[in-house]
Amino acid sequence: MVKYNAEMAEFRLKYPTWAQDVDIPKETLTKTAALTAGDIGSTDLALAPTAKVAKVDKKFKNLFNKVVKLNPAGIKEAGNEYKYFYVLTYLPDLQWVQLGPLVKNGVFGSEKSSVEGRSKWVLVPEEENKEVDITASVCEIVRARGMKRTTDADDEEWDIADVMLSPLRRKNGDAKMKVSATLVPHKILSHNTQVNAASTIGFKGMNDNHSTRDYAPRGIESPSVVIRETVFRAVPYAKEGQGWKTGSITILDV
Repeated sequence: MVKYNAEMAEFRLKYPTWAQDVDIPKETLTKTAALTAGDIGSTDLALAPTAKVAKVDKKFKNLFNKVVKLNPAGIKEAGNEYKYFYVLTYLPDLQWVQLGPLVKNGVFGSEKSSVEGRSKWVLVPEEENKEVDITASVCEIVRARGMKRTTDADDEEWDIADVMLSPLRRKNGDAKMKVSATLVPHKILSHNTQVNAASTIGFKGMNDNHSTRDYAPRGIESPSVVIRETVFRAVPYAKEGQGWKTGSITILDV
């Protein structure tokens, strides 16, 4: 614990601009600095003036072992070379993280049937020195899951489900997110029927009997993209001479 406190004191001195200003007594700093000097070999800290240290925000995000992306402030600071990162190190009391960028490395095969055909994300090799040290406040958690379940992050492979940017393609049975929408027909059925909307709304090539634009869901952002890249499952009903009723559309998600 003594070593940890000493490391925290050294970190706060090294990055004073990251923290809100809070005065601490000079004797407290001198005592901590003396412990640091004896523990990790630093002699300059014992002569440091009164320091400014960070207030600890108790309402922090849990970023341990998470995949994240940067908000606009983070992109401005770290650049936009990479979209997604894995949290390599997280210090919650300082709200500081070290991030390892993720890149695509092929796609998952049939051995991972639930994500077959989806992009495989891996860490950039450590020797490229692409890690990013940044405040945790600019990190936004992304829905993702490790597919190898290994204890070494360098060997892990992730499936990233950033649904607004990359609509998912999933097999029946993997659905977990539901969105209500109104089905608007361009033509009326002439007989009583119950239809699986996957064959009616579907995307091009899913069912030759219906055009992609025969029926369109309302209330979903960029429906043309969603319809093209996302499988829908629903059970709308129709009576003779009537159109579709409001149905529940299931977007296949992780």
